[in-house]
Amino acid sequence: MSSPAAAFFRLLEVLDRMEIPYLVGGSVASSAHGVPRTTLDIDLVVDLKADQIEAFALDLQQEFYADAGMIRESFARGRAANLIHLKTAWKFDLFPLRGDEYSRVAFGRRFFRDVRPDGREAIECAVATA
Repeated sequence: MSSPAAAFFRLLEVLDRMEIPYLVGGSVASSAHGVPRTTLDIDLVVDLKADQIEAFALDLQQEFYADAGMIRESFARGRAANLIHLKTAWKFDLFPLRGDEYSRVAFGRRFFRDVRPDGREAIECAVATA
């Protein structure tokens, strides 16, 4: 797995298998809505529970820098945690889903569509609404 799209697909695969709801935001969502922005990262809001963090990080550790302790501490403080794909150096910023009504409603409005995180290969994923 050496492309950013393949790394993204792998992350989505783990989220789906572990039944962790997510949405893609930031520049990838902006581009999907017709306002192109390029960055070298992908932002995701995840509903990752504290008791899932260890298994989540362990499942990704062969291909990503994924530190369960760092994720746990960041999420406990309501802050983003990073995953870094080892072969491509692509960064994935994981934001914990907040418990306020606005965040929950926005999360509930996500929808599936094809995105092209590296400008080439299309990947279907849950995207934030505009």
